[in-house]
Amino acid sequence: MIKIDMNYLKSAISTGTRPSLLACFASFILLTQNVGANDARSYSESDFFEPIPSVEAATRHSTPLSHTPASVTVITRDMINALPSNNFIDILKLVPGFQVFFANGSIQAVTVNGQNDRFPKRLEIRIDGRSVYTPINSSVSWESLGLTIDDISGMEVVRGSNIAVYGANAAHGAINILTRDPLTESGSEISYTTGDWNTHNVNVRHAFKNGGAAYTLRTHYRENQGFDDLDDQSHVDSAALQGVYTPSPEDEFQWDFGYSSGSFGFGDGDHAEEFADEEVDTQWLSFAWRRLAGSHTIKLRSSANLGTYDRSRLRPLTEVLGVSLGELTAAFPGEPDQLIETEEGRREYEQYDVELEDHIALDGGSNFLWGVGLRHQKLTAPAEFSSKSSSNESVYFFFSNIDWRFNDTWEAHLGFLTEKHGSEDGKISPRLSINYHPSKTQHFRVSGSLAYRQPSLYEKDRVIQIKLSSGTVIDLAYIADPDLGSEKFETYEFAYLGYWFNQRLSVDYRLFREYLEDAIRYIKHPYNDINGKFRQLESTDSIDISGYETQIQWRPDNSWLMSAQYYNSRVLLSTRSAKHIASLLVSKQLAYNWQVSGAFYHQSSISWRRGTDVPSWHRYDVKVSKEWRVNSATINLALIVQNLTDEAYIEYQAGNLFEQTTLLSLKVNF
Repeated sequence: MIKIDMNYLKSAISTGTRPSLLACFASFILLTQNVGANDARSYSESDFFEPIPSVEAATRHSTPLSHTPASVTVITRDMINALPSNNFIDILKLVPGFQVFFANGSIQAVTVNGQNDRFPKRLEIRIDGRSVYTPINSSVSWESLGLTIDDISGMEVVRGSNIAVYGANAAHGAINILTRDPLTESGSEISYTTGDWNTHNVNVRHAFKNGGAAYTLRTHYRENQGFDDLDDQSHVDSAALQGVYTPSPEDEFQWDFGYSSGSFGFGDGDHAEEFADEEVDTQWLSFAWRRLAGSHTIKLRSSANLGTYDRSRLRPLTEVLGVSLGELTAAFPGEPDQLIETEEGRREYEQYDVELEDHIALDGGSNFLWGVGLRHQKLTAPAEFSSKSSSNESVYFFFSNIDWRFNDTWEAHLGFLTEKHGSEDGKISPRLSINYHPSKTQHFRVSGSLAYRQPSLYEKDRVIQIKLSSGTVIDLAYIADPDLGSEKFETYEFAYLGYWFNQRLSVDYRLFREYLEDAIRYIKHPYNDINGKFRQLESTDSIDISGYETQIQWRPDNSWLMSAQYYNSRVLLSTRSAKHIASLLVSKQLAYNWQVSGAFYHQSSISWRRGTDVPSWHRYDVKVSKEWRVNSATINLALIVQNLTDEAYIEYQAGNLFEQTTLLSLKVNF
């Protein structure tokens, strides 16, 4: 019998004993080896010959994980099935340095690399290669992507700068979410989840083939009441049709179109009385063509993303100012009382992307890739762009990467991106990586990159102010510096990736140093208006961050799955960021189609921007599932308990008190 002293583990983390997670994990490996020695199960051939996975997120073409120019975490479907969660965003907790949290009860957010902002404007997110970045908040709306945990086959997550491949948003990393392939799908799947927070989730998938093409239709409905003391309930429905058509061995066409429509309670936990519903409607359409022509692989991808966000609260001017009508008239002669928008109002965006790339397989295993792209954005937000209501721009970019293998031991990657925003001067962002392979199972890498992120449409044109009907501005809240410049990133890395026990055990280690100059942030200034101040977005900040991260994965046999992650960083002259982030996932397949999984999460104290100060916390989650096969149908019943010890902690802001949460999920495939 395996016994784990949970009190010791808890105290080790809380007292800052950093090696404790990895020490426990190493001990667990030894224990499971002993368990495996007494197990009657015999090993199959596949137990000893596991291939090193290949990824595309770091180079845009299939590259073995051991030969990439950046550190990449691969999330497999097995890990997704084992995770004690029903939210697909929680998968990213298994990536070193990533923080996943509830900004509100209905809205989750992701940030990376110790950053303390809910809007990760330096993190690129894609679904099957399609960018889901939105001009609103220069970020991504996870709740409106039209995906659930059952739709995803895996993820590729680049840890560190990936601007040379995916553009300016990938300064701190990039995520490519891979959906389940219609070519390998068949039949129907229905799932229902209920539990705490008055959660009710219904998902329906149906895969079919017609006329040489394969299709998957997916529909979802989700609702919950959010945190107990906040008006942050939500409901959202979505539908999408995904297809693949292969008329010949050389050509493949893919498409995906759908919508998401929902209402989400949104607000600041410090002012619970001011919560308001935000109506979010999004639509997307993507089309991709891949052509194999000798040593060339040509890809053309185009997409359109449209969306409307509407969160409005109209209040009388006298109420906003806290004055009587007489006092208003005395201060502003001739001005009547009038309704003032105190939220962000209605915002609409359009984004169109086109990318063409050519991957050339060279002799000796080397590769060369080049491509061009265009992005056009339009953002209409009268309350955000008070001076002109809307703004638009076109971004042109060229990217290239060469992977040159000198021999079996040495190789180099050189990539760069040239990006031009409208009439502004273009910027060149290069990346160089030297990879050393002393053996087929041991791999080292040294890399450096210089990258630029130009201000987004939302950042450089934002003006928020209260203006009277006469045109008089009585309160200037936010404005962008007209000389707002590009952020400059320098990143240096040393990385190691090693495999043991016939690749059943892997260790991924990354040591990094990052410098950010001319970082964009709001600076408070005095001003002659009703509150005597305003905030201006300026290129004045600098950030110096150093640290290391590691991920250890161990599969003693096909019934076990274990993955441990740890991140340690220091930000020079700052104590706002989380210094320690850790997670551990352990899963065991038992007899009679039972599966038991457990997860552990830890985060040190952090001071959230636009949120609150959150003390260090830790959490334990468990999942128990049972599967039955009835004729041609498969039935899966799962019980999930999050925060097993019921030690409540705050997520992001006051009021977001995460307590023990229980969910029950039923899924039927037929």
